[in-house]
Amino acid sequence: MPASKLSVSTVLSKALHGQKSKGSSKTSPPLSVRITEQIPTEIYELMMDHLDDVPSILACNLVCRTWHPRSREILHQRTACHPGPSKLRPATISCAAPYLDGGVIYGALDGVYFASSDGSQKRLASLPDVVQIELFIDVDLLICIADSQLITFPLRALVSSTYQELDVVRMQKPIIMISVLRSKNLGERHRVCAVRKIPKSAPTFKLFDIVFANDYARLVEDSSCFIEQQVTSVHLCSRRLLAVAIEKAPPQHSGFDVINIGNAESQPFLDSNDPALKFVYNTRETGKPIGISRFGDHFLVSYSKLGFLVNKLGRSLDNLVKIQWNGTPSSVVVHGKHILALTPEYIDVWQFGPTESTTPQLAQQVKGSYALLNDASEEAVLVLNKKTKDVVELEFHHEVCQ
Repeated sequence: MPASKLSVSTVLSKALHGQKSKGSSKTSPPLSVRITEQIPTEIYELMMDHLDDVPSILACNLVCRTWHPRSREILHQRTACHPGPSKLRPATISCAAPYLDGGVIYGALDGVYFASSDGSQKRLASLPDVVQIELFIDVDLLICIADSQLITFPLRALVSSTYQELDVVRMQKPIIMISVLRSKNLGERHRVCAVRKIPKSAPTFKLFDIVFANDYARLVEDSSCFIEQQVTSVHLCSRRLLAVAIEKAPPQHSGFDVINIGNAESQPFLDSNDPALKFVYNTRETGKPIGISRFGDHFLVSYSKLGFLVNKLGRSLDNLVKIQWNGTPSSVVVHGKHILALTPEYIDVWQFGPTESTTPQLAQQVKGSYALLNDASEEAVLVLNKKTKDVVELEFHHEVCQ
């Protein structure tokens, strides 16, 4: 390795860690954390321009990995799996969920698959038209919708290919979508709401508890109800309340309803008496309703042209802030303090400040066409790269945003 190239990486490394340099009897004091955290990525790029041989570049990478932060980006992309074309496995992937040790379980047109972090893949179950997958690792359960049917598997037995047909539970058809409420309190059960839709009839909402006993998890129906309107999305807000987006809302309607599944009562999700929300009745300003997502102690209301936060009562916050989307998002997902809007050409990453009343900023834009594969605010966000057909995990680096 050339001496000049070695000295650049060596001196910078020693400066960072307070080590002695050759020909000097003094020890340089280590740089403060405040300074080292502000070292910009431009230094890295400058070194890469100077070090033009492969060994030096590798050495430079090792040094630069100790610098924090390396980038001002909020999220990075990690290829979770690359299915590739196959006669037995179409490349079309419709849904996915993160599994243990960096693995991914995904659904395709011909079944459920497992992709491990080392790149190996296998088909777990042969099922037609898998459109949604939910994993409950703590109770060893996988729920999916395949060919409009709600199906459950014992998760570990499915991954290890040791399950028997008697372990598979197939429920009523046709199910078009599900929403889950994952319990956070000890002794509280997970809940699942399934939307059953028969052509030319009103949708039925069925509420299930996941009961775990004797090392076996199963769905137990709690209650059900139906409404007259057709819905395009559902979000289980609490153990009884379900927020839905109406496909064809009547005039002077916001496009969102909240349903009490226990007594089948339905009412507008947004407070019609709130003067700050009068704009929601102007579809030219809002566009079509997309969905409702929990955002901390509040809810994000998403239309095709804009989004905003409301409290649990459907009222605007003290300082109502509208997020005007760039383009028309096909889906919007919340992850921590970030909001991701997936448009046909890019993913916009919006970030709030210390409080929800501050104006959100467009913090990053990821170029490319992606489709959302899971709707999880706490799990990893998985998307499908429509160009490469890869399942991509969006890794968030919260520390660089503080």
